[in-house]
Amino acid sequence: MSQMTPEILKKAMRESGLTMTELARHLEISQQSLSDMINGRARVAPLRAQQIQRVLGLNADMTEISLQSQQSAPPCPFMNSRAVRLALSIKAFVRRIVEAVIVGVLVRLLTSA
Repeated sequence: MSQMTPEILKKAMRESGLTMTELARHLEISQQSLSDMINGRARVAPLRAQQIQRVLGLNADMTEISLQSQQSAPPCPFMNSRAVRLALSIKAFVRRIVEAVIVGVLVRLLTSA
């Protein structure tokens, strides 16, 4: 896996439509830590890079995010809309609820046996 550079991180964030606040919340880190990574003041550790890949929906091969992709279609203006960011936040919230329910069911099954 190639190293996640600040340029790749900035581009991936822009394309995802997530704000720095939202991404920091998803990663469960401070906005300052994320800012340091985005501005190149802090290195992105391999495990953190994998977490960022998951949250932003990136491929495992970071080299597929080409910074020379000027020929690609312009980004959809709706991807930066508040509705899309809200939908992504709701999706993460629902995922956590589902995980909690599954854990609860498993605990109940294991303790009742």
